[in-house]
Amino acid sequence: SYSGEFEVSYAGYSGEVLVEIIQYDLKFVVIDSTYDPVDSLENASIEIDGKPDVLFTSSEGWVVFDTIGRVDYMVKKAGYLTGYGNVTITQPEVLTIRLDPLRPIHFEISGYKGEPVHGAMVQINQRVLYTDLNGSVSTELSDGDYPYVVSASNHLLFRDTLELRGTVADSTIRIELVPVSYTVTFVVSDGLDPVGQAMVEIDDEILTTNANGVASVNMVDGTYDYIAFAVNTDTTKGTVEVDGDAVVKNVVLTKISSVEALSQDGIQIYPNPANDYFVLEIGEMTEASVQLINAIGAVCFESRLSSSTTTIQLDGLEDGVYIVLIKNSEKHYTGKITLHR
Repeated sequence: SYSGEFEVSYAGYSGEVLVEIIQYDLKFVVIDSTYDPVDSLENASIEIDGKPDVLFTSSEGWVVFDTIGRVDYMVKKAGYLTGYGNVTITQPEVLTIRLDPLRPIHFEISGYKGEPVHGAMVQINQRVLYTDLNGSVSTELSDGDYPYVVSASNHLLFRDTLELRGTVADSTIRIELVPVSYTVTFVVSDGLDPVGQAMVEIDDEILTTNANGVASVNMVDGTYDYIAFAVNTDTTKGTVEVDGDAVVKNVVLTKISSVEALSQDGIQIYPNPANDYFVLEIGEMTEASVQLINAIGAVCFESRLSSSTTTIQLDGLEDGVYIVLIKNSEKHYTGKITLHR
C-alpha cells in the first residue's frame, strides 16, 4: 500500500505514485518420480516464461527465486521426460516436481532370412524414426503404453503396443517383417509331356513337380539361380527373376538313360532294391554330396562324400522309392533306389 498527499490547484494535478511490488520465495524441488525414498535431481534446468535466465537445481535438487502471480515453467534433465506446468504465487511456496525417467528403447528390424532392413520406418509416441544399415534405431520413452507401427518397402505392415513398466534400464524390441512375396511357378516337361516328380532346387529349397509337371514357391523380389532335374533326364540350370509380380517359368529336361549316365561317370548304386543299406561308388568325382529324396520332395538323408566308395545306412527310412541325388559344383546326377525290407 501507499499513502501521501497532493495539492489540487486551478490547473489540476499530475504526479507519480511509486508502489513496491511484494514478491515471495518460490522453491522448486525436482525429484525422480520412480524412487522412494525421494531421489533429488541435481543440475535440472528450470525455464520461467518471461524470465531470460535459466535456473539450475543445487546438489540437493532445489532452487529458489522471488516472484508473485502466475508462473509458467519448464523443467529439463538429461535422461528424463521434460516437465511442464504453472502455479500462482500469493505466498511463499515449495513446489515439488516429479520427473519421469526416460528408458533407452532399441528397435532391431529384420526381414527375409533375418537380413537387416535399412530405412524401415518406426512410428511411436508421435515420432518417426528410421533404421540404419544394421536395421537398428533407438529412442527414449518413459513408463506407459505406446502403440507403434513399423513399415518398410516390399514388406507387410507391423503393428503392436510397447508396454513399459518398472525400472528396466534397457529394452530391445526385435521385429521380423514379413516380406511381400510372389508366386513362382515352374512348369517342367521333356519338350512334349509334363515331367512329374521332377526336382527344382532354388534358394536352398527343393520343389517336387506334380503329375502335371508343376511346382510352385513364394519368393521375394530378386534374381535366383535354379537347377531342375529328374530321373532319366539331364540336369538343367537357369535363372528366374522376381520383380513385383508372379512368374511362370517353363523348364525343358532332356531325356537320357539314367543307368548309362551314371555308369559313364563311374557312378554305381547297389544293391537295388536295398534292405538296410546301399553302396555308392562315385569314381573320381570330387567334393561331392548325396541326398535321398522321398516321393513328396523331402530330403530324408544328406551327407558329404569323402571317399570314392560309401555305404549309406537306411535305418529309420520307410519302404518305398527314393531319388538318389549326387552332386558337386559341376553337375547333378540322379538315380533311384528302392527300399524293401
